[in-house]
Amino acid sequence: MKSSQEIERLTQKKMQAAAAGNAEETRRLESLLKEREAELEKRRRQVAQYEQSTEDYRARLTRLEGESASLRQELDASRRQLGQSQKELDDKKNAAADAERRVAAMQQELARQKGAPATPDLGRIKGLESELERTRAEYARQTQESHAWKRTSRGAGTGSPSSRPGRRPGRTWRWRRRRSS
Repeated sequence: MKSSQEIERLTQKKMQAAAAGNAEETRRLESLLKEREAELEKRRRQVAQYEQSTEDYRARLTRLEGESASLRQELDASRRQLGQSQKELDDKKNAAADAERRVAAMQQELARQKGAPATPDLGRIKGLESELERTRAEYARQTQESHAWKRTSRGAGTGSPSSRPGRRPGRTWRWRRRRSS
């Protein structure tokens, strides 16, 4: 605005000098006028550049805000999936522990049957042995599934194992196999 007003003032002075017949003053004022117009045009270009930069930054900010919202949604979905996977893993661990208890009970029953002083019931012993083998196989399958779920849940996790509730850093779950006497 100041430059526009100054250009207007210089234009009026130039016209007055031309009307008065002062050629030297008119040339000096024309030179000043050209300088001011060039300066004004330079400032207009800068303003246009700043406006374009501002629009670019606004568009980038809008894009980043959209990406951020999308990433938040993905994070929430991953957390829900991790929770569900953790629940399924816990269910698999519980099923494997139950199978392990059944195996131990069958081993005890089998040992008791084999060590009984009376005439052993060979059919019953064979039945218990085959049921024991089926239960061991089921236990092994559930243990493998549990380990597979554990690996899957580790890969989908959002943090370290210490970030899961009820877990201490550096501790891992290990199945202990009971030995029968």
